[in-house]
Amino acid sequence: MRLSVLGSHGTWPGTAGECSGYLVTSGSFHLWLDAGTGTFARLQEHVPPSDIDAVLITHGHADHFLDVIPAFYARHYGDLGEPGLPFYSPTGFMDLAALLVSENGRNVMAEAYAFDHLEAGRVVEVGPFRVTSFEMTHIGVYSLGYRIQAEGHTLAYTGDTGPCEEAIELARGADLFLCEATYQDPMDHTFFHLSAEQAAEHAARAGVRRLVLTRLGGRKVTRPDGRASGELRPVTYELGYQEWANGSVLFSMGKTRVLCAATVSEDLPRWLRGTGRGWVTGEYSMLPASTLERSGREVNRGRPGGRTQEIQRLIGRALRSVTDLERLGERTVTVDCDVLLADAGTRTASITGGYIALAL
Repeated sequence: MRLSVLGSHGTWPGTAGECSGYLVTSGSFHLWLDAGTGTFARLQEHVPPSDIDAVLITHGHADHFLDVIPAFYARHYGDLGEPGLPFYSPTGFMDLAALLVSENGRNVMAEAYAFDHLEAGRVVEVGPFRVTSFEMTHIGVYSLGYRIQAEGHTLAYTGDTGPCEEAIELARGADLFLCEATYQDPMDHTFFHLSAEQAAEHAARAGVRRLVLTRLGGRKVTRPDGRASGELRPVTYELGYQEWANGSVLFSMGKTRVLCAATVSEDLPRWLRGTGRGWVTGEYSMLPASTLERSGREVNRGRPGGRTQEIQRLIGRALRSVTDLERLGERTVTVDCDVLLADAGTRTASITGGYIALAL
């Protein structure tokens, strides 16, 4: 079973974004799960309209179903699909949508779609999928969440909901829990939508294997330092910071500062001698006062900690992947990365700064 995200924005889509919509595939069967604004265009990047095998809608708010109307036009008037496409949803709202496209009182939408109205507790077989409906806690309309099972795997999807025990039962033991997370700020909590923190709490109580957050709110989300959610921290670097190193740089990424120095030696690990190839290795350390609480020097403990060893290996592997070791010849370049100030991202800062020092 494969899940493709067609849209994950909230009530309105942002620039180049789409509202809620997903394509769930098992074998050659394609299930369109929610059809928010913009998702029909995205769906066609995966399959043509004629290859949609069924539609499954959680509730009658426009950001979850509106694109079934252009899909209707494509299939009914554009001959891009056979009549009678299975269409599962709660009752009521599609009657209103059908009025928008009726022909002199004729319900042509009911010719393109074969409507089947769901309610909580009902189980239906949709192609290879077994779909169980759960009533969610939402506002204004009857809203369902779906537990979708196929190939021995379970996908649980909330649609829109606030905190409720039904969402936990829906997700119980699921392989993937696709859960709405409209709010990130605790001050914004309501009874009819979840926050990211509440989604995580529901997932933990349900014992899911993996949580994927969706329906992220349309409001502008800022980080504690005022940056937008997709905005990078300021990046600066000062070359030649250490006089005696072959190459060095003081690399800054926001408040994080790492001093990176590359030193060349004519020695090699024993197992590389005589091969004509060189070697690049990384070493990593954090100064005791680089973090809020002083951390002791690892040399006093007799050996590097597990975290330090893991980061050192990561730096070395990353730098070797972009180095022509044969052109380097039989010599070793050691790249030392010393964290002067840690404010997250020290691994990426060390690799980036280490690359600059290595290039110098």
